[in-house]
Amino acid sequence: MTITAPTRPPVVDAPGVDPEALIAEARRRQRRRRRGFALMALILVSASAGAYYGATTRTSHSSAAPGSAAAAKTRMLRFHLRGFGTPLATTIDSRPCPQGRTTMPIASDAGDRIGTEVLCVLTITKLDRPNWGVRRIVQTARVVDSLPGGTIVSRQKQTFLFARDQRQTRAIFRGRVVGGTGRYTHLRWTVSGGGPGREGKADWVLIFQVRQ
Repeated sequence: MTITAPTRPPVVDAPGVDPEALIAEARRRQRRRRRGFALMALILVSASAGAYYGATTRTSHSSAAPGSAAAAKTRMLRFHLRGFGTPLATTIDSRPCPQGRTTMPIASDAGDRIGTEVLCVLTITKLDRPNWGVRRIVQTARVVDSLPGGTIVSRQKQTFLFARDQRQTRAIFRGRVVGGTGRYTHLRWTVSGGGPGREGKADWVLIFQVRQ
């Protein structure tokens, strides 16, 4: 008895299937996936760059923004007034400055001129003493200090004490800020200062501090 191995059926390709077409389609899908990954990476990079740009723009705008918000971070402002001032033309006993107006230069601690002060004297009293002369002058004034970035408006009581020789003086300033423009708008500051003077020359210090 002879046993023979069964014959293998012939391999028949599925109708309508082209192996080369399948390979080409697989390669196209792979290229599409790569392009999709590249596009997604580009989108992520663009989004990150946009977020970074937005953050840096907001930071630069907030740090460079002028106005009272920037000035409010300053706890103290200090400068010098040089000399006793130059009188400005005005009519005594007439508004808005019934006791006269004066202007003087504003200087930094380094001595550089940085602005101008205009003093509007509202009231003034003088105390004389026998064998002394003028002992004290007290005046109230509306003061406008024009500085880089804006102006500071304050109301001050200014006291000037005179030595017996009438050549040496000492000034004492006290007051508060009542208005302003530019970076000095809406500030709540107090005013203090003063200093010595001699024979019509003075170097007074004016200090603005945040009101407690």
